[in-house]
Amino acid sequence: MITESLMQGTLLGLGMGSLLLFVFYFAILILLAVFLYKAFALFTIAKKLKSKYSFLAWIPVAQFFLYPILAEERWEWGFIALIPILVPILFFPFTIIPFINMFLTILILIGTLILVSFRTYWIWKIFERRNYNGALSLLTLVSILNLFVIGLVAWVDKEKVIVSVKKEKPVVKKITVVSKKSKKPAVKKKTVSKKKVQNKRIKK
Repeated sequence: MITESLMQGTLLGLGMGSLLLFVFYFAILILLAVFLYKAFALFTIAKKLKSKYSFLAWIPVAQFFLYPILAEERWEWGFIALIPILVPILFFPFTIIPFINMFLTILILIGTLILVSFRTYWIWKIFERRNYNGALSLLTLVSILNLFVIGLVAWVDKEKVIVSVKKEKPVVKKITVVSKKSKKPAVKKKTVSKKKVQNKRIKK
């Protein structure tokens, strides 16, 4: 009985371990696929905006330097992305102190909020450069919609419609009229629109 129980426990443990391992690798594949998709979309946008730094789209951390570049801002703003990464590293030796742990959590939260705010602002300006409404950048805060919106902006070109109203300039045409008394030609000016002149030319 003891042997059977041990065998069952061992098989159950192996089964759970295999399942957890499968879930772990599956999650990694999903994350990798999402990263490659977003990187390719960002790379495409950078190419269409004729940026020479489009290769940064394929580098995980360097992506955040490409956002301000495409938004026509200073590239140094990309260092904001390093706040949530550097803060835990700097404060790691002090994590044994409970107060430091709470302070560290607050710093990471604030750094993440700042990063998300700046990233949304950059994406807003990038979308406007691609002739899309900048408000679409707010949809990138939603995980599923983020993939759809960034793909739309990357691969669907939208032309900018420019409406120009040209004022029609009058054409001054001279008409010679001979007076009976003086027998001298009198010149009168008559304003004729361009359209009428064009119509007369066509009739001729």
